[in-house]
Amino acid sequence: TKHVRHDQNYLVLATTGGGSSLRGPRFGEFDHVVWVTMTEEGPRIANLLLEGIWDEDIRTAEMAELTDPLVRDNFLGVQPLYSPTGEFDHGTTSLHLSNTSGLPLQVTGRFEPQEMLSVLPAELSVLLAPESEETIEFAVSNPTRLPVAELSPLVLNWEAVYEQTELDLPVVDGTALLVVAREYLLPYHPTPIDVDGSLEEWEDLPFVIQQPATVEVTAEAWEGPADCSWRFGVVLGAEYLYIGVEVKDDIPIYRGGMAWEQDGIEVRLDVRPDPQRAQHRGSGENYYHLLFALGPAVEPGDMTIWNPEFLNELGARATCRITAGGHNTELAIPLSYLEQQQGVDWQQVRLNIAIDDFDAEEGPLAQLWWQPDWRDEENLPGSGTFRRAVKP
Repeated sequence: TKHVRHDQNYLVLATTGGGSSLRGPRFGEFDHVVWVTMTEEGPRIANLLLEGIWDEDIRTAEMAELTDPLVRDNFLGVQPLYSPTGEFDHGTTSLHLSNTSGLPLQVTGRFEPQEMLSVLPAELSVLLAPESEETIEFAVSNPTRLPVAELSPLVLNWEAVYEQTELDLPVVDGTALLVVAREYLLPYHPTPIDVDGSLEEWEDLPFVIQQPATVEVTAEAWEGPADCSWRFGVVLGAEYLYIGVEVKDDIPIYRGGMAWEQDGIEVRLDVRPDPQRAQHRGSGENYYHLLFALGPAVEPGDMTIWNPEFLNELGARATCRITAGGHNTELAIPLSYLEQQQGVDWQQVRLNIAIDDFDAEEGPLAQLWWQPDWRDEENLPGSGTFRRAVKP
């Protein structure tokens, strides 16, 4: 990307051998060599691509500012349909479009047909005015009457292009998923819970995970529930959101490292409003969600924790303690943080848990996910969503 600041040109190279989607020059994604020739008038810059030679304006900051929101899918969000019972026959949801640029934006799309779910309208064509937003309603039905867990997402194939002639901008395309997701109840707990790792104050840990949604890093290293499994609960107190997790592990590997360097646990919590929360595929930054990565220890004060300064500033509390059969974790997240993000009348949060399991000092690591990792292509929008119960 070429930037001009104070009459100086600044060039950020594309990949010159690293990872890239390689969508082409106007996306700034290509393999190249930069050839700089110094002349009496200053440097002349050429980008040598396999497909030819391009000058230094191959992608300018103005072009990047227009295309980047489309490439990152920030302008388009499909609201999931939530089912509190695990059953679904029909409902209405919406697609939100946002054009933050000063140019008209043409968006077209079509849902792929499937047998499990049907959607009306199945196609869309919208011309978004500059600096405008639009919401489109869709009716979704389940003619097969299958449980939510067996429903495949509806796939929306979309294209977006700016209506203008001054810049050589590409047509951006992508896919979005319309998901019918299971919504879980966040019950009220009348008394405070000591975050000490004992789990004695928990009446129940109702989520029993014998079969993870995905096993990542080294899938073949996990040999089944006898190797590693867990159960957990989530409750709402007067001042905190509490999470309790009990992990059963046949071979304990504790080396005093981070969660992903030994047996440990990673808990991700997104408390922003929809559609940002449901569509989130974040990279682990706390700007998007809370990440608790804990390496257990016999004494809670000896445990390892990722980014403790941020969590302390937040007022969150965490304990991860080694037990006879594995390790226990307790977390407390201040409700004031949820209220800052969604307001005092907040209703939903999104949760995911990964258990890091080693069976030998040198590894390999098997990472067991309750829901598909939000960072992966397998991410299902809205998965792991909890709705607060009415306080008795």
